[in-house]
Amino acid sequence: MRVSAAAVLFSVGVAASAPVSAQLTPRTTNLKTAPCELTIRPEVQPRVSCYRLTVPRRYDDRSRGTYELAVFVRRAETPVPGRAPVLWLHGGPGSGVGARALNTDYPFFPGADVVYFASRGSYPSQPQPCRDLDQKQALALVGKLSFAERRARYLAPHLECRRRLDALNIQTDEFGTSLNTEDIERLRRALGVEQWNVWANSYGTGSAYDLLFRYPRSVRAALLSSPISLIATGAIFLRRDAKYIKRLAEYCRVDAACAVAFPDLQASVARARSSLVGQPIVTRPFPAPFDSADVVLDETLFDTVLSELINNAPSLPKIPRFIRAVLERDVTHIAEITRPLGARLGGLNVFGHTAFKCRDLPQFSPDPLVEVRPACPTWGLRGPPIRVPRRVQTPVLLLTGELDNNTPPEHGAAAQRLMGRRARHVNIPTVSHGPYGYNACAREIAHAFFERPEAPLDTSCLTTIPPLRFDLARAGS
Repeated sequence: MRVSAAAVLFSVGVAASAPVSAQLTPRTTNLKTAPCELTIRPEVQPRVSCYRLTVPRRYDDRSRGTYELAVFVRRAETPVPGRAPVLWLHGGPGSGVGARALNTDYPFFPGADVVYFASRGSYPSQPQPCRDLDQKQALALVGKLSFAERRARYLAPHLECRRRLDALNIQTDEFGTSLNTEDIERLRRALGVEQWNVWANSYGTGSAYDLLFRYPRSVRAALLSSPISLIATGAIFLRRDAKYIKRLAEYCRVDAACAVAFPDLQASVARARSSLVGQPIVTRPFPAPFDSADVVLDETLFDTVLSELINNAPSLPKIPRFIRAVLERDVTHIAEITRPLGARLGGLNVFGHTAFKCRDLPQFSPDPLVEVRPACPTWGLRGPPIRVPRRVQTPVLLLTGELDNNTPPEHGAAAQRLMGRRARHVNIPTVSHGPYGYNACAREIAHAFFERPEAPLDTSCLTTIPPLRFDLARAGS
């Protein structure tokens, strides 16, 4: 449910290439070739075609007009004849399709073409009424503010975005997962696909749930990476993160260098947080246009930074370094570690994120600073619920990360129990959110599943994953 649309913000237009394959070409007039709006690597570009799918704003009221949604098709480097394509569903909500996903070196299913679909309101699909507000979210980190003041500043762009919609004739009931499901089915028919393999990550798994419920015969197999829960947890994130800090401390004890530097990592985390009470640290971690902005790291912002570090798998090894930097009041090192958080907040799609989240999951729960649900009362009534099929007939693989504090392993286990024996759950050690992208064993299991969805899973590679190793090098060393 976290997003990163920064790659889209800095993208450039690329001319559309020739159709990808005889199978995946437009079969209906509502899918048309269009210029690409992402930077595509030269070696990948010949295998990519870009389209715009025209969809009604409301399927039950065609008089409202239409939106155009971005679709990208990437042909397999070595195609396997007859292999069903992969439908790639992004997270967020609202993160859309970025250059990083389109240019990835990891084939989601070797030999299969991949269809990347950006849901309505997500980059680079229509509408985009609030892109100028995205970077303003990073202002929540600037200045000496209480947690309530930070949250109010973070929510301000979301509230401003809502005020714009009426003047632009954009209605909030034109968004949500139920409409997204209809758009996906429309796309399948437009491409002439009989069945596809669904690959969904984070909030995209909500779309996958709903698709499996409403159009199960359109899906050959579904891989759900970091599946969401449809029930608000209500747990304050500092308490939620405690068990992950405990697990990191266990990994630290079996890492010789970390064990020496941090004999008790849990105690060091608590000590670092306490050191900021009444004595915050001022740093300037951001690039332009916020390079002169002071970020005041107090105990509440420390909680947010730590939670984000846990949620981002590449940052896990840096957590002890962050703790040491706070204890030593090392401003340079703190700036290095916190810089990605500002970039992430500045890259969040204000409109697409809030339009979907408030429509689908508007329940308020005290949660991290970067939570939009308090703004949801201004975004209209809740939409149709996301539906999860019970006793699913389509093979489903649920992948979770052991250290994922955003979509924890319990979500995958609960979904597996609900969907029944055709659904299987695998928890990947040492990683957090989005395990497929950060762990070779996760990819090995996923590819084998797509190859033979009905076959027993070989998860033996889990035993070969080494313990987490920490990067204790100091900034600039």
